[in-house]
Amino acid sequence: MNIDEIDVTSSAELIRTEQLVMASFGEDVNLKCELTKQRNVKQVTWQRVSEQTSENMATYSERFGSKIADSFRKNVCFVETGLQQCSIVIRRVQWSDESCYDCLFNVFPDGAISGRTCLKIYEIHNPVFDIKPVTVSGEGILLLSCSVTGKPAPELSWDIDDTALENSTTFYTKNPNGTITVTKTATVQMTPRLLANTTVIKCAAQQEYGERKETFITVPNGETADNQSDEADTGHTVILYTIADSICISILCFLLKSRL
Repeated sequence: MNIDEIDVTSSAELIRTEQLVMASFGEDVNLKCELTKQRNVKQVTWQRVSEQTSENMATYSERFGSKIADSFRKNVCFVETGLQQCSIVIRRVQWSDESCYDCLFNVFPDGAISGRTCLKIYEIHNPVFDIKPVTVSGEGILLLSCSVTGKPAPELSWDIDDTALENSTTFYTKNPNGTITVTKTATVQMTPRLLANTTVIKCAAQQEYGERKETFITVPNGETADNQSDEADTGHTVILYTIADSICISILCFLLKSRL
């Protein structure tokens, strides 16, 4: 989860909160508000705000304690209760949770002062890499295909031994749940140099919020990435290591046929 924290001025710079919170689909998200100056607060209220209405989610007061509205009890609870600072957690965020949230401090005798946090959700899956060796006009060709699903639509890029692979084609497919599947295809000539060495072909998926996931295949060994995570400067990099037997066998069969 990435947070841009700023001071929101509602009444003489009294409230500090996060203006924008970005969270991955399915993770827990904390929302927090605090007063920068001591005030006579009687109650704190959290609301979910839409264009049409504001819906009370939770309240806290010394007299009545903490209360969660019935429609939010399954996934909302207090993390910290207090009249000067208060925080809640939204568990396993869904697309329906993408909204803005107000925290209201009911101050006596001034009335309510509020701060607003907007929640932005993103989703990105591991890229799926497919490679197929074929013969075209007597020449060996590798057909490459890489796809990834996410929201907003991720950007796909790939390279061969850290050199950018150009002249590829990209397709976009919108899924019923609102996510986008991005597919990139290209062809690579199977040169003697490529076959004589262990060549790494990498596919990387990147989102605007900084999360990054990668997968790769080695030629001619046929090793592909799967299920192990690592940290990268731009976000999270996922790298997999399993043997793609079908790819390896296909490439070896091609090499044997070429020598006959």
